[in-house]
Amino acid sequence: MRYRSIAWLVLAAELGHLTAAWTEARAWPLISGFHILVACALGFVFAGLRKPEPRRRTIRFATVLAIALPVLYLLTRVFGLPTILSLTRLDVEPVGVVVTALEVGLAVVLLRSRRTVAAHPPSTAEATVASVDTVRVSG
Repeated sequence: MRYRSIAWLVLAAELGHLTAAWTEARAWPLISGFHILVACALGFVFAGLRKPEPRRRTIRFATVLAIALPVLYLLTRVFGLPTILSLTRLDVEPVGVVVTALEVGLAVVLLRSRRTVAAHPPSTAEATVASVDTVRVSG
């Protein structure tokens, strides 16, 4: 249940990247394509987190994505984007700031939820009851 609520943060970040792709489409078409690619990846993460029991791989991918994207945002705004002969700094826009704040919050929430799951593993009795319930439902 906890990951279903995190999925809504992922959806907000996905919609933010689609908005950023729309705003940067004319000036930087390659960056707009990157935003669309990231939005697709976040859409897959959203779908994976909406499942009753998301896979560890999905959670790990979401965490890596939520950490890497704000770092990439900061690098392109501070040092610039490599162009043909020089580095061109990208403008800081409100959409980018909001999406980056969402992704930082998402990274914090994902890291905290991973620690709480690792700190409180299910007991063998709970695992046995869960497996018996799944056998009854499917059988």
